[in-house]
Amino acid sequence: MEFTYIIEKTNTGYSAYAPALPGCIAAAATLEVTETLIREGIVIYLEELDKFGYPMPEPLFITAEMERERYYTGALAVDRAVPA
Repeated sequence: MEFTYIIEKTNTGYSAYAPALPGCIAAAATLEVTETLIREGIVIYLEELDKFGYPMPEPLFITAEMERERYYTGALAVDRAVPA
């Protein structure tokens, strides 16, 4: 399963979020650091859901229109079981 994230350019760098994971966000001065932080954030988010017994959400897919409006999109593949 893949969780999509979106990175947007800001006045001071970049911000990112995972649409299927409310509150899973990251921000940094560079694209590379922002992408690293959001990918780490997704893993931590899913680990916490598992820790507290919440179900894993279904991934949301980005439409072509959404992708055109954003600076960058990516996806993080995870096993159905939360990574350790």
